[in-house]
Amino acid sequence: MCGIYGAINYSSFLSNEEIDTFAKNASGLLKHRGPDDSNYFKIDDNVLLGHTRLSIIDFSGGSQPMSNENEDIWVTFNGEIYNYVELKKDLLDKGYKFRSSSDTEVLIALYEFYGVEMLNYLNGMFAFCLYDLKEKKTILARDRFGEKPLYYSFVNNQLIFGSELKIIKSYPYLNFDKDYKALGQFLALGYIPAPRTHLKSIKKLGPSQYILYNSKYNIKIEKYWKLEPAEESIIKPSDAIDGIKDLLIDSLKIRLRSDVPVASFLSGGIDSSIVCSLIKNHFNREIKTICVSFENKLLDEGKYANIVSNSIGSDHIDSKYGNENIKYNFNKLINHIDEPFGDYSIFPTSQACEVAKKLGYTVMMSGDGADEIFGGYSIWYLHYNWSWLKKYNFVNYLSKHLLKSYGGRGAGVLKLLSEDGKIRYNSKNLKFFKYTNPELNENLVLGLEEINFRNNKYNFFKFPKNQMHSSLLEFYLPEQVLVKVDRASMYNSVECRTPFLDHRLVEFVNMMPADIHYGSNNGKILLRNLLPKSIPNEIRWRSKRGFTPPISDWFKTILKNNIANSFQSISKSHIVYDEVLFKSILNNHLAGNEDNTHEIFKWFMINEKFLE
Repeated sequence: MCGIYGAINYSSFLSNEEIDTFAKNASGLLKHRGPDDSNYFKIDDNVLLGHTRLSIIDFSGGSQPMSNENEDIWVTFNGEIYNYVELKKDLLDKGYKFRSSSDTEVLIALYEFYGVEMLNYLNGMFAFCLYDLKEKKTILARDRFGEKPLYYSFVNNQLIFGSELKIIKSYPYLNFDKDYKALGQFLALGYIPAPRTHLKSIKKLGPSQYILYNSKYNIKIEKYWKLEPAEESIIKPSDAIDGIKDLLIDSLKIRLRSDVPVASFLSGGIDSSIVCSLIKNHFNREIKTICVSFENKLLDEGKYANIVSNSIGSDHIDSKYGNENIKYNFNKLINHIDEPFGDYSIFPTSQACEVAKKLGYTVMMSGDGADEIFGGYSIWYLHYNWSWLKKYNFVNYLSKHLLKSYGGRGAGVLKLLSEDGKIRYNSKNLKFFKYTNPELNENLVLGLEEINFRNNKYNFFKFPKNQMHSSLLEFYLPEQVLVKVDRASMYNSVECRTPFLDHRLVEFVNMMPADIHYGSNNGKILLRNLLPKSIPNEIRWRSKRGFTPPISDWFKTILKNNIANSFQSISKSHIVYDEVLFKSILNNHLAGNEDNTHEIFKWFMINEKFLE
């Protein structure tokens, strides 16, 4: 795992002094992603490629940026190509002569044989820039699910890129006007989906996307992989479970390749329990498992993680996270995050990675992605469970009518019955419009309309597949979950691998009907039945629980001054229209009248990142 950066300018070039300054700044800013080595090359006066390295595979031969033998194809690469062993064997059979054991050189060889079609052969998590000196052509590419980040800016025929937004900001001669469409998206979602960031001049490459840029200043952004509707031919649960197990085992086999020790997150939930049990029992490997627990018993999962650990025989660590941890880490992690970001589980996630690093583990396994693939969120199951009533028009009408005057127990079901499973955001169903300056509303709404348009692309799938796929491929997973995992792990110079995010597994599950995921009053029924018999039913039939720290309490105690100062600052800004009404978000939370945790943290991040 590494950090990458660079600049391509076919029309002119920066002076050597400016290049050296930018490269040294970028290397320093990305040292947490690559503490083991750093280097950069200026190629043909028009191209700068830079790299910082976290050594995982081939310590001696994987230095980057790397070129082919003729030095006319160059690459700087962040990530892992998990199937590089199989790809290398095929390339050797074709006569390619390798000079190292690294997966990076496999990228170069693939390009020489297949050009941009090389992307279809890759199974991994990655972001890279490949430069073809002969063709004067640049390729920027990102993995299918967006596990590894890639930011870029295209200004005055210059293409600048980096693993983090702060790299682009360190490049000279760019402007950083704020993007208010992105602000609307963040207030609605708690993250900003690609291609936007909170800065107009800086974009994110989306999952499964690549950029082609040539010396004629033509730039093209394309997708190389899509999850298309498939014939739902796998209808027997036993066939589904057998296929999932086989593919997950193969996914783990190639993801366990490492020249450094491997540990795993273990929450006691279904997903991490499956990953850890397969590593321990199928691969017969000793496994260090790590859980972060809280004093608040309503949020603490330490008990369940210990049950799983005892069942599979892992070497388990339960790391307590309390007031002193958040006091020490809060500002550090906030400063580390480049964009407005609303997922506060990044704090305990970072703690787990810090523990792993201190124990000598550079790679961790994670169960992320399973909820989106296997229908794990309760809202989907509830909607699906009550869908038989929706065929009656009067039920839809009555539910809408009752919701106007009722918000008590059962209101969630009424809301489900009044909707069609399609997500739509507008100024009427989002309360942040009560606080924002009306002069900004046009752009805020345009940002929401972008989200609606992109969600609609998935509505040719029946509910809940439409939401499962939009969450998996475009929104919640790549823009919140995987961002959290990447930033938290790389902050501690740890690589996180996700066995469920293997495109072969996702394509296989896509051939199943939605109802195969639900049963026994639960979602994710296939994975529950995939758990080994040694796992107790207390774990097997647990309800889904998010990885949520007690930040609501911290806002009232140890973080109270941080939040109060932030709200005071933002209430005086041009974003807020009604200062008194806006401050009631925090005041009602502190008084215990409302739980506004999510809104408070979002507004705090706006003050820290959007108004900086």
